[in-house]
Amino acid sequence: MIILETSRLTLKTIEKEDSQVLHDLIFSNEDTMKYTFGEKAFTLEESKKFIYKNFCKNNAIVGLAPLFEKASGQLVGLAGILKSDDLGKNQYEFGFIIAQEFRRKGYAQEVAQSELTFIKRRLKQNKAFALVHKDNVASKNLLEKLGMTFHKNINSKDRGQREVYTKGV
Repeated sequence: MIILETSRLTLKTIEKEDSQVLHDLIFSNEDTMKYTFGEKAFTLEESKKFIYKNFCKNNAIVGLAPLFEKASGQLVGLAGILKSDDLGKNQYEFGFIIAQEFRRKGYAQEVAQSELTFIKRRLKQNKAFALVHKDNVASKNLLEKLGMTFHKNINSKDRGQREVYTKGV
């Protein structure tokens, strides 16, 4: 099921074969993972557990999902909206991870902008949040480019210290 689309990207619910590709492109990459979920690369088993726990299933629209390039059909990363216990009741954060070989094509900005619209229109929220590692300069720059501002520091139970960015949508 398609969750959201941009001019070049499609975010859709996960298929069984996507797990291995996500592990190879994202979860096993030490450089990518140091800024994201747990700050270390995952084993294949850890990747599968993470996917099962956090990815959209069936007709769900909240959760993470694989992100595909429309032109080639290639899986280029992951993105999604998560209900965030770290931010309080009924608060949502959005996120994205673009695999290293697909960066610098504007995909992160494209999917992030679409996620902000999704939070406003589909989830009927008036505020969006993003959690970012303090050393992830590229993501912080993108969030600021999208009009988000630093809100506070938190200690996420699953991801450690994070900076919270927010924007009214």
